[in-house]
Amino acid sequence: MKIALFIGTDKGGFISRRNEARDTWEIDGPIFKGRKVTASAQCPDGTFLAGTPSWAYGAAIHKSSDLIHWTQVDQCPSDTEASGHKLDQIWTLDALGDGDQLIFMQAVSGR
Repeated sequence: MKIALFIGTDKGGFISRRNEARDTWEIDGPIFKGRKVTASAQCPDGTFLAGTPSWAYGAAIHKSSDLIHWTQVDQCPSDTEASGHKLDQIWTLDALGDGDQLIFMQAVSGR
């Protein structure tokens, strides 16, 4: 069985994979070098998701089918002038559909 662990840090994301002998782990990364990674998930269709905050651009969600090439999701949460809140970070991603469908997100509203 293949096992991979997505690790989010203040300096990027890392992927830790267990070898076939199941006695050691290998770490790849950083993904999103220099950016904080606050959430990750895998959709039922195999698409991977990662949440990243930015004080300048707001929170974003990225998707990948191979954990190497990432694209930003268009239907991402955003700041709303009407509410007066700014979305600071995404804490949880619940992957309910495939990578092309809107996904359920839990978020933290800040200022």
